[in-house]
Amino acid sequence: MARNQDALLREFAADLEAFFVEDVEANATAALHEAAQLAAEAIVVGNQYGPGAPVDTGFLRASFRIGIGAPARGPSAPPKSTGRRPGDAPQFAAAPIGPEVLQAQLGQTIFITTNAAYAEFVEFLEQRRRYGRFAGASTTFIRPVELRWPRIVEDVVARVAQSNPRSVRGPR
Repeated sequence: MARNQDALLREFAADLEAFFVEDVEANATAALHEAAQLAAEAIVVGNQYGPGAPVDTGFLRASFRIGIGAPARGPSAPPKSTGRRPGDAPQFAAAPIGPEVLQAQLGQTIFITTNAAYAEFVEFLEQRRRYGRFAGASTTFIRPVELRWPRIVEDVVARVAQSNPRSVRGPR
């Protein structure tokens, strides 16, 4: 009898471990990746959670980097360009965001950084966009994402839970 009970306890422990690894940890990791991706996208190029970095030449957007566990270094000044007039199309494409995010594990810090010298000036000194479609509009682009971070996480957790039929659902 004791031998049968030991086997049942081992089986129960294995099932509990599988539930934690396959459901809880996997869902939490998926939520971490998606929420970080959405926040980075909102800061750099814009989405429903933030306006994105303002674009004149495009250098600010192109200078953002993702680091896992430590900030990643990026360019601090754009290369010299001549002959560009206000309102011309951006010269620099935004850096791709995301592949690094997928390497993050639970408990690691994800850094979204830029070394562009004027990023802080643009964000914190309430300057206005000079050119383009949003000329005259505020350039604050990080603070809205910070304020919406709880909403980003809530939206992502809801999506992750809906995509996993075995997820535990609490009262609504």
